[in-house]
Parts: sequence; structure tokens; C-alpha cells
Amino acid sequence: MARLSQYSKNRIVRRRDAFYPAIDEWRDACEVCPFDTQIAKIFGITKETFYCFIDKERYKEEQDKKYKSEHLDVYKSARNKARKRISEAYFSNVDKHDTASVIFGMKTFNGLIESKDLELIKIKREQMMLKNNEFLLELATKFNLNEKQLKLFTKQYYKDVFDNE
Repeated sequence: MARLSQYSKNRIVRRRDAFYPAIDEWRDACEVCPFDTQIAKIFGITKETFYCFIDKERYKEEQDKKYKSEHLDVYKSARNKARKRISEAYFSNVDKHDTASVIFGMKTFNGLIESKDLELIKIKREQMMLKNNEFLLELATKFNLNEKQLKLFTKQYYKDVFDNE
């Protein structure tokens, strides 16, 4: 559900319809630029004004079910086209055996993790276990829980905490 932010409401009241692009210009800009900030630069507006305009169009559609924003439709379809164009370029690079593209794809789509990232994950997991153990010790002290009661509590609220020991 789209909601109009307070910032956008204030901006609309102050500036009314200061930015309302022609649909042809809007279509051209949205199809060329994959990022919102680039579209805003083409029209010479700030990204806040751009998002205010998008918010306003979504809000109008939400309030009036009969209203269909052509600008939003163009924006959504152009974004999908841009994503498709980018993915096609990516896959053509993979087909050409571009090493950087293959590594990017392995990391992004297949969950490949580098060894330095694995070490960081291990460290974070250990830090989390320490904090959890400190919390459990504090809990046991505060409520005078024995080990059996503490395990029962953790099984109820923190499933699988003691399975890693």
C-alpha cells in the first residue's frame, strides 16, 4: 500500500504541480536510464522531487481506484526493460566466458562465498554465541534458574541454542 510521506505532502502543498513531465519525455528518460537519480538529472530535478512525484502518483492511484497513472505504468515497464537489457548484457558476457561476469554470477546467484567472507561469518557466529551465552547467564542469575529450567526456556524461545554446543 503506497503512502504519501509527510515530506512529500509538504512538498506537494508548497510546490503543487511544479514537476509534471510530458509523457513522451518521461518515457524516453525512463527507458534510457536504469537508475532513478539519472532520470532526475535528465529533468534537472533533485531525487527528492522525483520521489515526491512518484509518491504523489501512487497516492492518487490508491485514493481513486478509477485513476490509472500513465507515468507510473511507463516507469514500471521502462524499469523492467532496463533490467532485461542489463541481464541480457550480463548473460552475453557470461557466454563469452568473461571471468568477472562469471565470478559475479557465482557470488550473486549461486551463493559462492570467498574464504575471507567465510572467516568473517565464523567470527560473527562466535561473537553471537558469546553474547547469547552472556544473556543466558544474566537471565539465569536474575531469575534464579537452574540449568534444566534454562534449557527449557531456551528451547521454548530460542530454538536450537544448545544444539551447537
